Amino acid sequence: MTKEIIFHLGDYKTGSTSIQRILAAQDFTIPGRRVLFTARENHMDLPRSLYPENRLFARQKEIWETHAQAIRTSDADIAVISAENMNHLDPAQMQAAVDRYFPDFSGRVRYVTYLRPHADRIVSSFAERRKLGEFFGGMAKLHTEILDKQRLFYTPRFTAWKAQFGPAFHIRPMVREHLFRGDVVHDFFRFMCGSEEFEIHGDTHRNESLSVAELLAVSELQREIKRLGGKKIASRDVRHRIAGLLQEALAVLPRKTDLEKPRLHKALAARIQDSYREDAAAMDAAFFEGSPFAGALAGAKDKALDAPQSLRLGDYYNDDALRMFLAIAAMLGATVNGQDTLAENQIADRLEKIRPQADPSQSGD
Repeated sequence: MTKEIIFHLGDYKTGSTSIQRILAAQDFTIPGRRVLFTARENHMDLPRSLYPENRLFARQKEIWETHAQAIRTSDADIAVISAENMNHLDPAQMQAAVDRYFPDFSGRVRYVTYLRPHADRIVSSFAERRKLGEFFGGMAKLHTEILDKQRLFYTPRFTAWKAQFGPAFHIRPMVREHLFRGDVVHDFFRFMCGSEEFEIHGDTHRNESLSVAELLAVSELQREIKRLGGKKIASRDVRHRIAGLLQEALAVLPRKTDLEKPRLHKALAARIQDSYREDAAAMDAAFFEGSPFAGALAGAKDKALDAPQSLRLGDYYNDDALRMFLAIAAMLGATVNGQDTLAENQIADRLEKIRPQADPSQSGD
């Protein structure tokens, strides 16, 4: 039987994909120790199966037992279960699932989650949601939306996790200077092993974030897919797969080194600081040595731009490139949605909207 289980709980945009790829490919060496990873890519099916409204709920027992059986019959030292959305579960719900499906591992389970500081999380959420076609506005609009829904007030959520699991629960700040070797994969492996006696062989930065220009191009593809689909838009899984494949293709193709990544502007950074100052201080006091969250928040304005970045596609590509790009977007959208014809006037109208010109509604403010 496996000696220990580690649940890697996420969070979103904290290098989960890189950790999972290294584990799935066994692209590492740990002298004298064996690590078991029971998924081909990740364990997203486990948390999804715990929600009654999810289609996987009916298969919950089958899904969890499949992984549990593999872990029970293995002689590995450590089994890792990893899903980037697992820390959004109710911790009592998580405890119930572990007690039900892993009853033999009492006292031999650890939980770890990585967490981006507030300002960085808003930037990364903006990039991710635009890439996946779930949001088409600027960062200021997203900040307001997140604030209204209180999604980034971390302290209540993770205090509940700590209360549920006590010393078995760990939070690591997704702040480069607080990560082992400045890298989340190496940091996770040190946590997992409890030592520095390991070697990573694979690339730990496969899921590198897109530049603004790349992000807007992918976002435009997603917009066209949703527009042509009408009420019967392509499924979320299809749109996520398209975004993932595009990002993988861009990662292996040569890129200019001066492409700018999404960044806050100073006025927005100041508003984010005002919104989350107390939560950052509370997180530091409850979970970390030093002040990684308060420090990151305090430095957000210093790293910010003076003005919002343009979110108009035509400010990054010339007319010929836009023409070809919109044609490909329309073709892909029609193909995904099972359509045989295109609405030429709508494509032409879209070209006019994304060409360079003053358009305050397209700014990051």
